[in-house]
Amino acid sequence: MVTNIHVVRSPDDPWLLPGYEVLNNYFGERGEMETLEVIRMRLGWGAKQPSDEYSFLYEMVVLTDEREQIIALRDHTVIVKKQCAADAERAAVVHLSHLFITEENRGKNKDFLSDECPEKAAGELLSRLGFDNDMPIILAAEVEHLQPGNEEREKRLRIFRGLQYKPIDPRRVSYLQPDFRSPDEIDAGGKAQPLPLLLLIKQLKNQQLDELSADEVIHIVTCLYRMYERGMKAEHMQCVYDSLAQYQTGTMPISLLWENTGLKG
Repeated sequence: MVTNIHVVRSPDDPWLLPGYEVLNNYFGERGEMETLEVIRMRLGWGAKQPSDEYSFLYEMVVLTDEREQIIALRDHTVIVKKQCAADAERAAVVHLSHLFITEENRGKNKDFLSDECPEKAAGELLSRLGFDNDMPIILAAEVEHLQPGNEEREKRLRIFRGLQYKPIDPRRVSYLQPDFRSPDEIDAGGKAQPLPLLLLIKQLKNQQLDELSADEVIHIVTCLYRMYERGMKAEHMQCVYDSLAQYQTGTMPISLLWENTGLKG
């Protein structure tokens, strides 16, 4: 099969709307898809968007067949905390927002699941900011927790495990994704309703570890929240920022073992 890759970096790119529609149709009903306005805003950030401490680079990658029909999509945001560029324990974070492959193409185009796209984007942003490309990079993905009898969730977790991602122990960290509804809808309902998800990470260029310190986990999650807050009202983010306090419970490192999630085999 002949495939073509379209990298969307502009809000005017013709592949943005078709790509967004596919992602929204699949992830929207799960409450896991941002509004089109938020995606357009991310595409307008650019590598040197003014920020107090952080720089961002967002892209959507669309894979099409020889008829230019979409067969897979992924999107991600590189997040760099500038003052941490020389700190080995404060890596650049690449948030893997969504990964979708049409049912008839699952099991094919395995290269699309590789780390090449997000790693290349991270290297580009680090280079533009004048940072050394040896800076640690961590990929972070949010997925639904394992649910007995839900084969789709189990299959997705097994895919990530096969790709060498590791889960941040949900018994220690109750990770919350912000409420993706529009601000008006949130206000009409009275308050934000964050979504509990499992946070998975993969460290690039470094030995894969079986644990992280609470400070390292807080750094990763704070990077994600600083990205999210640029498209949300401050009061709608407060509940997820408040959740960071429970990450410091106890002094033991936080485990990254799959057995903590209930996934067996």
